[in-house]
Amino acid sequence: EAHDPKAVEVFLYCADPTAEDELPAGCKVRAIGGVPDAEVVARIRADKIDILVDVWGHTAGSRLPVFGYRPAPIQVAWINFVQTTGLACMDYILHADSMAVPGTDQYFTEEIWRIGPIVAPSRPPADRPDPTPTPALKNGYVTYGSFNNPAKLSEMTIAAWSLILRERPADRLVLKYSYFIDPVLQRVTRARFAAYGAQPEQIEFRGHSLGPDYLREFHDIDLALDPYPCPGGTTSCDALANGVPVLTQWGEDFYGRIGVPVVLPCGLPELIADGWDDYVAKALELTADHQALDVLRAKVRPGFEAAPYRDEIGFTRNLEEVYRQMLARWLAAG
Repeated sequence: EAHDPKAVEVFLYCADPTAEDELPAGCKVRAIGGVPDAEVVARIRADKIDILVDVWGHTAGSRLPVFGYRPAPIQVAWINFVQTTGLACMDYILHADSMAVPGTDQYFTEEIWRIGPIVAPSRPPADRPDPTPTPALKNGYVTYGSFNNPAKLSEMTIAAWSLILRERPADRLVLKYSYFIDPVLQRVTRARFAAYGAQPEQIEFRGHSLGPDYLREFHDIDLALDPYPCPGGTTSCDALANGVPVLTQWGEDFYGRIGVPVVLPCGLPELIADGWDDYVAKALELTADHQALDVLRAKVRPGFEAAPYRDEIGFTRNLEEVYRQMLARWLAAG
């Protein structure tokens, strides 16, 4: 929506455009679901695309084989898959500046192009409920939360979160995701926490929800906990957009750091820990004083609103300039 139509022409290649949310009117949309790769390639070449961008990576439904035909002179990976595609035909991958870790480049077939403080903007729903005071003020105990896929709950994550709960037997942890309605997964997850000393009654499971129901659930959370080494992305932005502080950490590699460009641009460096020991200490320190926690909470949503996440036009102009630089480099190479 924010692209300058006088400067760029945007094509969207979707499996099924009718299944998408309303697509920008200024874009030319092509349906490619079920269309053979070679035919998709022919369509892209007929559209005379200069820069072809993949936003799905090695996830279900991807069309990475199309890129192997090299239908565009410049091919870029972005947004959903920040790891390498492993394909020599991909020229660049877009990362946030704060994801940089020495030695990362050697693990990528693409050239990493750092585009600034964030990887992509985040647009919260227009009907977001107003922020609420931190719930610990009325509950008398702290509620931690993670709305992440349970596959992200590594053993170290379980161990660290259990240490936090052991120190505060009255506190609670809400784990929310569609899979958590499974009673077997619930029992297994409680057992994993119990192995490190957390009590079963400290863990609450919640399933999938949508729209206002989903947004209201953030009102129950005092502090969102980011897993590691697979941090949250969209769920962390959702938490910040709804006034919930998110505790993350400087990771040892680029992927372990994807929580940093979520939190740092919002002006909340106190929510970034340096390793697990610091993470546990910060979680306990941030939640020890409920009034102080409420003061922190009051900074979160304004920080998100003032962050580059909400400057869609500014981000898009920067992205257009990045694409121009890529194109200029390609033209100079002959």
